[in-house]
Amino acid sequence: MPSILTNTATKKFEFVFIKSEYKAYKVKFKDIIYCEGMRDYTLVHLNNKTKPIVTLQNLKTFTGRLPEDEFIRVHRSYVISLSNIDCISKSEVLIGKKNIPIGESYRESFNRLIEPYF
Repeated sequence: MPSILTNTATKKFEFVFIKSEYKAYKVKFKDIIYCEGMRDYTLVHLNNKTKPIVTLQNLKTFTGRLPEDEFIRVHRSYVISLSNIDCISKSEVLIGKKNIPIGESYRESFNRLIEPYF
């Protein structure tokens, strides 16, 4: 008889709970535009929200909770949602009105990922 824990551990969810200011916010992955690392904190920028959710997790730890096929790290301080990219240039990505730099060490993996779409 399979345990409940095994079934929930293998189920893929479409959201993540983000702890911020003594609350846990349920956020759908599709609503995350990009994440910005600020030392030990991560700012999660969302669609239709003017202020980001601030969580006490570094960017690397928070990124580990996101689906790898929907998000990519493009800079030591930024992880972006692939579905929200508006424009790509050699050294930056435009998402809405925000220009996000592409770091030199992340450029090759980012280009490999987006190459099939061209």
